[in-house]
Order: sequence, then structure tokens, then C-alpha cells
Amino acid sequence: KKLWLKKKFVVETRYCLTLDRVPEALYPEICACDAQWQEWDDLVAIAEINPERKPAFLKANPNLMVDTRHFSRDFTLKLLASIEDLDANLDGVCFHSENFQAAQLMQERYRGSVKCIYNDPPYNTSEASLLYKNEYRHSSWLTMLQQVLSSSRLLLNDESVVAVAIDDFENHNLSKCLDQVLSPEARLGTLVVEIKPSGRTTDRFLATSHEFYHFFGLPDSKAEIAFF
Repeated sequence: KKLWLKKKFVVETRYCLTLDRVPEALYPEICACDAQWQEWDDLVAIAEINPERKPAFLKANPNLMVDTRHFSRDFTLKLLASIEDLDANLDGVCFHSENFQAAQLMQERYRGSVKCIYNDPPYNTSEASLLYKNEYRHSSWLTMLQQVLSSSRLLLNDESVVAVAIDDFENHNLSKCLDQVLSPEARLGTLVVEIKPSGRTTDRFLATSHEFYHFFGLPDSKAEIAFF
């Protein structure tokens, strides 16, 4: 347990910034970076217009995104040093992590400021085609969910919403876990969605054709939910 709860190291940090935030002094290095141009081609098929790899093209396309993973540490440091109040200029942060550890890492910086959390845990069924473990013992599965939900709770405020997806197999256990961690008074409702009219072929008796989406806030929540 001590090893599991031990703070983990951040092994890599990358930044993606549009060209209008990048000093023009760095444009020649961007023009010479094959990996960046290949990424632009993969994302927006830039090769179809056969652009000149010159600073003038970069100036004319300020919304192209530069990914620092393609550049040297020196380039990244010069880029970050050129931006005053980096946090204020970042409009999105992505954590690539096991979700419990990510929630632990976020607690100080984002405590009470996350608007929405969507949790899509393993459904714990016999489906074998998935790339992650999907057959836990009930007790292990519940422990995992309890840890994640408890850590996530600290990130919420009175306007936040938590949504958790599940199907029939663990629905009753998940409902109890959500009530325990977030309280029954925090329940905003449950949405039932038909996902496969023909039903799953892995069920033993009745073929399941739907999933559940449980919505919670905090007690005395001021959250509003709209569906389109």
C-alpha cells in the first residue's frame, strides 16, 4: 500500500503551442525540423499544398501547433522562457497516467477547480478483446473505484459533475460505492443508454443492450446538466 500511495515521478513534460505564441527567432529551427512537418502532414495534410519550409509560411499560418517533443531541450527552454506567466497562457493540460496517480498529482494545483470528471472503468465482464484487465474480483474492483473516486472528490466544487459509465454486471456495486464516497444526496440522476439493440453475445442469459451513466455532484450541488 505504501508503494502504491508513494508519489510518482513525472517522467516527461511536453508543450503544444500555436505559432503565434512562438518567438520568430525560433522559426528557422522549426523550419528545419522534419518530425514537426511530418506531424503537420499527419494532422492536416499540409504536404498537399506543397509549402515552402520558410519562416514566411509559419508567419502566414499562426494557428499551426508546435509540439516540443520534436525539439531539443535547449529549444524548449528558450520557448518557455519567452512566455510571461506560462500557466495563464495554457488553456489545457493532459496527464498521461494511471488515473489514481493522476488524481493524486492534481490535488494541490487543481483542488476544487475541476468542472467535470468522466470515469469509464473496466466493466469487469468476460470481454477478452480489450487491452486492459477486465476481470477483477468484486472486492478488488470496488477498492480500485473507491480509491479513484475519493481522490477525484477533492478536485470538485459545488458546480462540478462526476459521470461514471457501467453496465449491468457491476451496476449495483458501483451505485453503492458512489453513494458511499459522494453521498446519496449528491446523486443528480442516472441515464440509461441503448448501445447495441441486438444485445451482447457474451451474456449468459438475457443479452444486454444498454449501459448506465451515473451523475453525481457534491451535496447541495449547484451543477446543471444539459444534453444535446
